[in-house]
Amino acid sequence: MDFLDRDYHGVVLPCFSTRRACASGVGEFLDLIPLIEWLSSVNCDILQLLPLNDSGNDSSPYSALSAHALHPLNISLWALPFLDEVPQSKKMLQELSVCNSSVRFCYQNVLRNKEEFLKYYFDHVFEKIKRSDSFQKFVEKHNYWLDIYCSFRVLKNRNEQKPWWEWKEKGPVINGEKAFYQMIQFFAFSQFEEVKSAARRYGVFVKGDIPILINKDSADVWHHTHLFSFGHTAGAPPDMFNEDGQNWGFPLYCWKEHEKDHFSWWKERLKTAENLYDLFRIDHIVGFFRIFAIKAGDSAKEGFFIPNKQSEWEEQGKKLLSILKNATSMFPVGEDLGSIPPSVRSILKDLSIPGTKVIRWERKWDTDGSFIPLSDYPKESMSTLSTHDTEPVSLWWHKRSGEVGAFCAFKRWEYEHTLSFERRLAILQDCHKSGSKLHINPLEEYLALFPELSFEDPCAQRVNVPGTSSEWNWTYRTKPFLEEITAHKELHNVLKSLFS
Repeated sequence: MDFLDRDYHGVVLPCFSTRRACASGVGEFLDLIPLIEWLSSVNCDILQLLPLNDSGNDSSPYSALSAHALHPLNISLWALPFLDEVPQSKKMLQELSVCNSSVRFCYQNVLRNKEEFLKYYFDHVFEKIKRSDSFQKFVEKHNYWLDIYCSFRVLKNRNEQKPWWEWKEKGPVINGEKAFYQMIQFFAFSQFEEVKSAARRYGVFVKGDIPILINKDSADVWHHTHLFSFGHTAGAPPDMFNEDGQNWGFPLYCWKEHEKDHFSWWKERLKTAENLYDLFRIDHIVGFFRIFAIKAGDSAKEGFFIPNKQSEWEEQGKKLLSILKNATSMFPVGEDLGSIPPSVRSILKDLSIPGTKVIRWERKWDTDGSFIPLSDYPKESMSTLSTHDTEPVSLWWHKRSGEVGAFCAFKRWEYEHTLSFERRLAILQDCHKSGSKLHINPLEEYLALFPELSFEDPCAQRVNVPGTSSEWNWTYRTKPFLEEITAHKELHNVLKSLFS
């Protein structure tokens, strides 16, 4: 489907950020169904999610253990079959729901509690589950990646969760040992199929997120080592936000090896994602052209781009993106933020891949620094106020008075330290009336219109601070429960006006 044929309006919300009384301490897959129903009621076209892949003990959804497997964290335990046959299951779920009350969710606690419950559940009912046609069909359909992932998880357990390159116990793994992880993936994909069915029913498109890189300690890198390079790690050069640069620690791709294999790893990855999404965000799209590489032991300040020659990286990026785009029915949207060479955006336009326009950064940096009129944004773009890696508008307005002052001058407003309802709404209206065909904002940017729906401290509205590692990152959840959001009449009316 071509998402440049008309204007589309959407919201971004990490699955883990929903809050419901029936959940087990974190946002879960089936929470998305009432959210989708509500989005449809306000004429919202798109629900965008952060990556849903299993990231193990790492809370970052961009640090996956598998390019295919979904995160057990997001399974709705209350909806599992045969719960009546699991002793004390209702009591256990009630105890887990206590974790719903914290401001941010505790990733490690929730993960440990849910895994313990799932193991207990597995011991009591798996014999029934494994005999079902749906389970057998799932295992057969996804056998390509599922067997690799389950074997990896089993061996990681045997080796006390050490990274695969430190394993002493390397197998073999028998089928019975894989059953627990097969069951988890069966339920995760089954529940998300319910989400996808609801989205189709309500006319809402689901947009996923495909990270460009993957954790070195992952099932994919373990099984396909020839497709990756380990002499350097990927990162980002120093910039105005991170003066030391960033080292993400992920291995680089051996693109020549991928080409020899006809890019089958990428094609299989996209094939799995097609079961979940209608559109997908291509994370760090400039990395397909050239990647910032850091030699082991060096700092990010000593990094360099690979390839370095412009003609080479232009040819590489155009080739790779053409292959990926033609390998899937999902519609791609590029994350082209930061320092992007002009030729990259020209190539994206030629390929009809929309880029991303964060309004506060869309300025004439090569001349007077003035803001670019939103009506001038190309239709092949997605306009937004913020992302999971940036400050929400409330925090930006509070912390960066110089930038805000320039924006106020652009809007012909007098600068005010406090961001009023009227000005916040005007900024959202501008975003949804820009020249872009896609207009998608974090749900928090809409909730912040009403004090009762958003945290007073704007720092609490943030999802992630790039370049930092803490238990705080990736644990944001909305202040109100989902039921409070969907029942809020003023929010409903404002969104319906914005999205119409």
